[in-house]
Amino acid sequence: MEELTLRKCPGGYKRDDVNHYVASLVAKYEKEIADAQKEAENARCENAALTKQNAELFRKVEQLEADRDSVSRAVIAAQQQADLICEEAKRKGDALLQEKAEEVAQTERTLQRLQGEIRSLRLAATAAIRKYERELNAISVQDDEEEDI
Repeated sequence: MEELTLRKCPGGYKRDDVNHYVASLVAKYEKEIADAQKEAENARCENAALTKQNAELFRKVEQLEADRDSVSRAVIAAQQQADLICEEAKRKGDALLQEKAEEVAQTERTLQRLQGEIRSLRLAATAAIRKYERELNAISVQDDEEEDI
């Protein structure tokens, strides 16, 4: 604000100086009021934009929380399903292993039985061959004796 000098006159100050001073104060305060109103309007606009942005972010947070909860439930369900699948696979694997162990045991018993039968047949075959050899030798000796006669 410019420096103003009020000139004195009889009975106070000169009316023009006072009027000029009052007019400059009014102009100054009107400008300050206009600036303050402009700042208030800008603040209201910024507040409205931030309020809108806040509401949008709040909505996004709620959606993210819902998505997180949904994903958590899906992960838990998947883990439970995986556990059930693993338990079923283990049960089936144990049953198959038991079944195959029984088959192997049965096959080993059959193999031992067949090996025993083969030994018995060999012994019987060997005994039969020796018996036939003796009989053939006996026949051959008789034939030789008969020829000698």
